[in-house]
Amino acid sequence: MSPAAQAEDGSFPTDCPLTVRLDGVTDSATFYVIRSFLPFTKAQVYLVRPEPKADLPSRVVLKVYDPRFLDDRYPATDRVPNRPWTLHAESAAAQKRAQVASGKVDDDFHIDLLYDEEEADPSLWEEHFFRLMMECFESELEAYKRLKDMQGRTIPKLYGAGRLLPKPPDSRAIEPRALLIEYIPGVLLSDIDPTLVRPELYKPLIAAVAALSKHGVFHDDVNQNNILFTPAQAPNRAVLIDFGCAALRDAEEPDEEWDQAVQFANDVGRLRLSLEQKLGIKLDVDQAAAPAASSDAKAD
Repeated sequence: MSPAAQAEDGSFPTDCPLTVRLDGVTDSATFYVIRSFLPFTKAQVYLVRPEPKADLPSRVVLKVYDPRFLDDRYPATDRVPNRPWTLHAESAAAQKRAQVASGKVDDDFHIDLLYDEEEADPSLWEEHFFRLMMECFESELEAYKRLKDMQGRTIPKLYGAGRLLPKPPDSRAIEPRALLIEYIPGVLLSDIDPTLVRPELYKPLIAAVAALSKHGVFHDDVNQNNILFTPAQAPNRAVLIDFGCAALRDAEEPDEEWDQAVQFANDVGRLRLSLEQKLGIKLDVDQAAAPAASSDAKAD
């Protein structure tokens, strides 16, 4: 992965080799880019081909949480300045994190530092973007762990977590975190022929979404672009994808507080609205959700 290979938008050319070091594994693995799923927003998502020796399907999704390509750097208004990436600022932020980790200095970062009267140092913005991406990565990884029983059915399988290794190593001051996720060829709810979306497809999905909170998770970004049907021509499975915005219940969080957060996020209501807008019908969500939600509660 040379600096020249990766485009300004974060995409890679076809067949570009990417090196990933998976957590808990000594040797790194090479994946070859098939395509980039543009445009990127928070994370960068690639369809990749593992090496033949890898114990993985022939195609998997590599989701990279690289703050360099975070869309927050380029606000959609002229009133807020752009915050383009620089290696110098990334290096300064990384050095400060290392000092904090070693106990040499206190962690004095606070988001308010970005909005003082004087312009904040670029390294502070790099730290902010780094923490934002780490929060997304950690939330999505933990969500998949908590929803292990749903993987391969109503959510994709998670194959592992790791780091994308920069080439050359000195081209970056960080190794962006990454997830390897099941590739599901299919069609999004936003694009599907409504006549293909039958009750036996969407009812299990509604039930699964209703059960998320019982596992200490809510998705918080349910929309037509995060609901996938596979295979595209004759779907027999509906899948909720992209847990990058997922919220997680803390161990000490009171029931009432968690229930309020779940109600406010309203994953089931958003799923119902997405389906109703696409299908042009009114759904009895409570009836569809009740059986699976109660069974998941018993399983926990």
